Parts: sequence; structure tokens; C-alpha cells
Amino acid sequence: MSTGPAPGRVLVAWPVAAAAVALVVMVALEVLLHGAGTGSFADPYRALGRALTAGGTWAAVGLAAVGGLVVGTVHAAVLRRRGRG
Repeated sequence: MSTGPAPGRVLVAWPVAAAAVALVVMVALEVLLHGAGTGSFADPYRALGRALTAGGTWAAVGLAAVGGLVVGTVHAAVLRRRGRG
């Protein structure tokens, strides 16, 4: 019988994963929508810079981390209730 992940690890993994996904999505959208196919070699790099310095990007990352923390807390509670922690 597999013991599965520890509740503490789940509590950390969810917010980190959610924040990472949000960051990748926000940067990819900025680069694809405003930096790709413009004809200028530097435009994708400018779009990347804009995405990494924009407050909206980091707000989305923070909100995703908070959402991941909520999901991770529920997941850890379920694991503890099942006796895995």
C-alpha cells in the first residue's frame, strides 16, 4: 500500500505549482500577443520584459498562489483525515 504524499508537502506543492503555471501563462500570452510575428527581432524580448515587470503578471501569480494554498489546505486536511499525516 502506497503511503502517498505527506500533508505538509501537499500544502507547499499546490501554491508553488499554481504560481508557476500562472507565471508561464501570463508570460506566454504577453509574448505571443504582443511580441511574436511583428517583424522585429527584439520585440519578443521587449514583450518578455514587459510581462516580467508588469504588476498584473505578479498579481495573477499571487492570486494563483493563494488559490493553490486554499486547495492545498483542503487536500492536506483530507489526507490527515484519511490518516496519512
